[in-house]
Amino acid sequence: MKKVDFDNEFKNPGSEYRSIPFWAWNDELDTDEIRRQIREMKSCGIGGFFIHSRDGLETEYLSDKWFECVSAAIDEAKKNGMFSWLYDEDRWPSGTAGGFVTRNPRYRARYIEFSLNKESHFPMEEALNEGKPYLLCVFDIVLNENGELLRYQHISPNDKPLGTKWYVYVKTPEESPWFNNQTYVDTLSKEAVDEFIKITYNAYKNAVGDEFSKTIPSIFTDE
Repeated sequence: MKKVDFDNEFKNPGSEYRSIPFWAWNDELDTDEIRRQIREMKSCGIGGFFIHSRDGLETEYLSDKWFECVSAAIDEAKKNGMFSWLYDEDRWPSGTAGGFVTRNPRYRARYIEFSLNKESHFPMEEALNEGKPYLLCVFDIVLNENGELLRYQHISPNDKPLGTKWYVYVKTPEESPWFNNQTYVDTLSKEAVDEFIKITYNAYKNAVGDEFSKTIPSIFTDE
């Protein structure tokens, strides 16, 4: 059994026991500057870092230049005996691959909205493929004078209600700059999540997979 010098290990811990900050990439990326900052972190006693795309990033996320910079960071970390954790999204939460996944309207998040008014809507398949609203169902809602529910019943859109007719629509959120002018992803869709894995995880595997479980201990996923 290898004898461990605990006194020396405590005074001079390995990289796995040192601070590992989230490192915000929020500018035009440059490989020389990335390597310089890693050497600076090493000189401060830091054991590694999480590469984290943040607001202000001017290098296109998941582009060839992006992976060139990621590869440089991992190479420099390896030279300095440090660890480089990856992060699987542009900002957060994980799932859109910086908006690449939800360019396909079918993969976009959806929510349910109740309305007292009949609104414009489309057949479900058309709505799913084009990010439009569709009518999920209609309810006859009867409330008492205090606004408390007395009864409800599922009815057809053309039925006359005993109380008030409530329409239930499935809608897609508006596009947002936060998701690079797309929307969040439908995390309940296996097809959408498979697309996220293909665009993100497979791309990292192709670019730097040789360092998985070595310089790259793992990939951080958010929310």
